Amino acid sequence: MIAEETISQLATSLRGRLVEPHDAEYDASRRVHNGMIHKHPAGIAYCADVADVMACVNYAREHHLLVAVRGGGHSAAGMGLCDDGLVIDLSQMNGVYVDPNTKTVRVEGGCTLGQARPRDARLRRPSAQRHRLDHRRGRHYPGRRVGPLHPQVRAVD
Repeated sequence: MIAEETISQLATSLRGRLVEPHDAEYDASRRVHNGMIHKHPAGIAYCADVADVMACVNYAREHHLLVAVRGGGHSAAGMGLCDDGLVIDLSQMNGVYVDPNTKTVRVEGGCTLGQARPRDARLRRPSAQRHRLDHRRGRHYPGRRVGPLHPQVRAVD
């Protein structure tokens, strides 16, 4: 386990907040939808932007910490948590940016599917209500009529 004063150093480089085991909101922050999952990370970083994510990854690499990434949704298996490691929580990074001219949408990693649906009617497809997104495997199945999303993805940051 990493020393408490060491993980506190990470907090100084974040725009978002770092929740540590001694913080009052720690138990609520580590709770997931599946009540059978009880993991205790060394810290939970609520990232505000890409720079925060980069700082967390660099910190974890330097200190040989296990990393779990938690998006805006949930994992029934508790994959967004880890014991004695660093949880990178993207839930604050939930922006959806629509460009109707290029018919593109930029979606941040903390979005839930409901937030990520195109808000501009010119970008919607008939099957938009049936999407299922799997961030871990990089696949998206909007239905048999449309096919997987990965050919439509232009970039991943």
